[in-house]
Amino acid sequence: MKKEIFIFTLLSVLIIFPFNGALAIDYLNAYPEYVYYWDGTAYVPETGDAQSEQAGDVYLGKTAGIGPNILYVSMGARDFVYTYFDKLHVNVTTAGEYGEVIWEYLSDSGWKSLDATDDTASFTNAGWNEITWDIPDDWMGSAINSKLGFWARARTTTSYGTIPLAGQMEVRAYNLKVKVVDSSENVVPGLAAENFSISQCSDPTIYAFREIGDGVYEFALQTKADDINCSVNASKAGWTAGEAKATGDMLNYVTDLTGDPLVLSPDVAVSASVSTVSASPLTVAPDGESESTITVTVRNSSGDLLSGKTVTLTSSRGSNDQISPSQAVSDELGQAAFKIKSSSPGQSVLAATAEGVMLDQSVSISFSMGELVPGTLVKLYDDQDPSTTHDSAVYYYASDNKRYVFPNDKIYFSWYEDFFAVTEISQDLMSQMTIGGNVTYRPGYKMVKIQTDPKVYAVEQGGVLRWIKTEELAQALYGAAWNTLIEDVPDSFWVNYSFGDDITAVSDFDPDALYDSIDTIDKNLGLE
Repeated sequence: MKKEIFIFTLLSVLIIFPFNGALAIDYLNAYPEYVYYWDGTAYVPETGDAQSEQAGDVYLGKTAGIGPNILYVSMGARDFVYTYFDKLHVNVTTAGEYGEVIWEYLSDSGWKSLDATDDTASFTNAGWNEITWDIPDDWMGSAINSKLGFWARARTTTSYGTIPLAGQMEVRAYNLKVKVVDSSENVVPGLAAENFSISQCSDPTIYAFREIGDGVYEFALQTKADDINCSVNASKAGWTAGEAKATGDMLNYVTDLTGDPLVLSPDVAVSASVSTVSASPLTVAPDGESESTITVTVRNSSGDLLSGKTVTLTSSRGSNDQISPSQAVSDELGQAAFKIKSSSPGQSVLAATAEGVMLDQSVSISFSMGELVPGTLVKLYDDQDPSTTHDSAVYYYASDNKRYVFPNDKIYFSWYEDFFAVTEISQDLMSQMTIGGNVTYRPGYKMVKIQTDPKVYAVEQGGVLRWIKTEELAQALYGAAWNTLIEDVPDSFWVNYSFGDDITAVSDFDPDALYDSIDTIDKNLGLE
């Protein structure tokens, strides 16, 4: 006596089918289109038996060795368009004993092993069980017994003691193929099953879904219900769906609608809250030459990038800032780029408008000498004119925001070995730094004198000069070659120095310790 089997669809609709045997694992969307059993000499048709409920009328395997028994299953083809399938349910009514099969598919290099998960355990488990696999990239359509399709087969590799028999088979087959493009006919990738609706048929369940690429998607839809003429459409947040497409009767053969794509039109309205404004760098020297790049990214309410939108940028300081271009059009990344520079120190708040919509986000740029840190050596940009010298002077930028002059190269080289660390700046920025005075010799570096005075002095912190009263003291402090370590200071710069206590003993002065401790001009100036 037949048992009543209760199976739930994905829509939680109770479907009752009379089967012999155990409860089906799943309610799949199709019956196999072709089933053959190779008995060693000929193909035995099993399609009708595989679609029926009669127990034990489908041979699954028997003998291995030369000319083994083979079970072939396919979903067929229409107009040379083949139908993929990746799951086969088999109701094994008589479990096999001892035997084994290997699942294979046909590629352009011959039959290859199919990496399948076989819950039937080579048809040795009774009842409904499934065989599943990932669809191979090189699965080749071919003809078995003059029938075209993608074929999967179970080849007996170990002969059975008890021959396995099946009642019914079901498959998960991809029998609908669609393509999705936007209003500009660009493909729309990355959609999920939830982005598609199936309607106007008795079973709208999407049993399986996969994205192939190039905007093409495949579905496993019902072929066993009474009404299998469905309607399909795509949707995406922030996009407007186009006209739905009729599938026609959903047979086992694949229905290919890619020639008449589904169309999604993006929402082209600018979102003030989702669009963004960014800048790099956020601090720029107010020299009229240094620039920051402002990037406005235009999006709709769903966050999709919008190209072709006219964008303008304005500054809270008006004409104090130079913005170029005056307006720009967003590119394929939804971005419009601007440059801003200024000769006026201060803070600028930049606001953007896209297609007349003022964006919620703004960005602030600080025009300051923040890029120059105390201790920086600066000079004007080279004007490339050999006849001018104003762009060759090097200054020390101190922590009091003033620049200090090196009277000559001898004083410069008492502090630095070369000019590699010098930063070039604009005339506008240089003019904002007032001159704080002249740099004096580094303490402990050498002794100094003027041509009109024979006295030799050691240099202390802050340009304080201390007379070394005897040659013996000078030799004791600076070594036997002390007389080679004296430099003349021009009379015009002598005023930069002041006078301290005379040095009358070696213990009064330590040039090496002083040289090491006063290692920056800021320290020499008493600024740190």
